[in-house]
Amino acid sequence: MMPEEIWFRKWLWSYVPVHWKGLVLIFATVVAVLTSFAGLVILADVFNWPALAFTIPVPFAFIVLRALAIARRHSC
Repeated sequence: MMPEEIWFRKWLWSYVPVHWKGLVLIFATVVAVLTSFAGLVILADVFNWPALAFTIPVPFAFIVLRALAIARRHSC
């Protein structure tokens, strides 16, 4: 089995990217969160269902927790 690449360094309570793949992960996380936010707001407007906007934390939490799991796996 190959050793894991180091993309992040643990610093205090956060992860600091030290590899270009770490920056890509952060960028992809931001884009995914903003896209899901905008998509849910647009769907709420199109279907005239304002309560749909209250589901925004669900994809946000999933995306951020997955990104943190990847950062933890690829950190030292």
